[in-house]
Amino acid sequence: MAPAPSKTVVDEEQLVWVYCDNSQESDDVLSCCKASHRPKRTAILEPLDKQSRFQHWRTLLQSVLPSPPPPYSLEEKDAFWSDACTLLAASTISNGLGDTGRWPALLVTDKAKFCQASAGSMLRSALAEVGQIRESDLLNVVLAADFGLLCGVLVAGPLLERCTALCLSTSPGSAEVNLPEDKSSSSSPGAAPRDVGLQFGVFVQCLPVASIGDEVSSEPPLFGARCIAIFGDGRAAY
Repeated sequence: MAPAPSKTVVDEEQLVWVYCDNSQESDDVLSCCKASHRPKRTAILEPLDKQSRFQHWRTLLQSVLPSPPPPYSLEEKDAFWSDACTLLAASTISNGLGDTGRWPALLVTDKAKFCQASAGSMLRSALAEVGQIRESDLLNVVLAADFGLLCGVLVAGPLLERCTALCLSTSPGSAEVNLPEDKSSSSSPGAAPRDVGLQFGVFVQCLPVASIGDEVSSEPPLFGARCIAIFGDGRAAY
């Protein structure tokens, strides 16, 4: 468990409340915080449901919002009330620390429904009324899967095997595409394109660098465009 936040937050420090069910997601958020230097990000894993006012807020919220907003279902009302009061508790503690500089505190979670509902004006207005704070004092909620992109942390992974792009597959009635043989690939000539599973992130392609005196190959590379980012909806940036 990380220590409670200090009473003074410097200008280049950002508080990050970690509220994840999946331990791997929590570890990933902690890794991103440790890799951040400007601003320095301090991760807080303090359980907020132990706060003295948590149950009081929950009772009030149940009277204000007896039914959870979408995308929560009616059967998930207990989970919704806990999630909403967690946001209120983190916001209240962060505001009690005074000026947080130009880096406002964040609440990072792996709960996609909570992240979506927290942006709704109805919930934020109800939480501000229950907590007797300004609506603008409520923290922004960030999905854990997007936190690394928000921080700009580039995580180096293992090299991916080079393969023929799927977009170069021939379709009925189209001209056949002839590609130079990739001697480094174990696939046989004419083999069907393979699916390569890529996680979300930015992929940097490193080409071999020729030193002075080395022979430079005149063969064209095996790609026509470089995909540098894959978005959550399946689209890609080239």
